[in-house]
Amino acid sequence: MRRFIGPGEAWSFVTALSYTTVNILLRAAAVEIDPWVGSLLRQAPVAFLAWGVVMASERPVLTPGHERFLGWRLIGALAVAGFISFVAGNVLFFGGLANAGLGAAAAGAQGGVVLAGALGAALLLSERPNRFGWLGIAIIVAGLGAIALAQGTPGAGWLLGLGLALGAGASYAVANLVTRVVQRRRALLFVTLAISSLGGFGALLAIQLIRSPADPLMGTDPGTVLVVSHNVATMRKLCTR
Repeated sequence: MRRFIGPGEAWSFVTALSYTTVNILLRAAAVEIDPWVGSLLRQAPVAFLAWGVVMASERPVLTPGHERFLGWRLIGALAVAGFISFVAGNVLFFGGLANAGLGAAAAGAQGGVVLAGALGAALLLSERPNRFGWLGIAIIVAGLGAIALAQGTPGAGWLLGLGLALGAGASYAVANLVTRVVQRRRALLFVTLAISSLGGFGALLAIQLIRSPADPLMGTDPGTVLVVSHNVATMRKLCTR
């Protein structure tokens, strides 16, 4: 008989706690940081870590002609997933934090991930939840909605923030679906993170160099840079085990 809580479920709890900590820290920074800069800083340590591991131990996977080469189609899919998640998703999420606050933004993003992820997995990957799975998804979404509404009377800014957070969640779910497809073929964690960072960190850096060539960080306070980048790097290492 299968255990009710296996290794995957146990790590999902660690992931949830880790991202909760990250969201609290990002909320502290979101009011005073540009969404594009925040997204860039959030992705930078992950990109450096992943590429460091790949260059040290997984270089053949990205070497054309090598028997372990991942293939251009999967590489392109991961880069697109990185753009959807780290550019579109993170920018939307920072907007949600700034406009609606932590409760509504986190609830909206997680609700979007749960709904879009479950529907996408069922339609595209044939990974359909059973009745209890759908019941659990409904309970999670209802609970997240209650948390969001508990923040106060919705105003224009609150509704905008919630909409941005829902969009962020849907973006994360789409990227997760693409990553899941690749991981089912080749389970390469740091390679997946590294290639995704090409579409995420690479695109964000290019955007910032266009927006502000002289100062891509746009005068962001050093303390804010440390809070966003260091803590995201620490939590991401836990979340990707």
